[in-house]
Amino acid sequence: YLQKYMKIMETSKSIQKWQEFLNLHIPFK
Repeated sequence: YLQKYMKIMETSKSIQKWQEFLNLHIPFK
């Protein structure tokens, strides 16, 4: 149960990093 939560947290963190990375290179309008 806890592992699932940890995985979700990791995924959301990586998604956030990706969004930041994309924001740097592809400015959203």
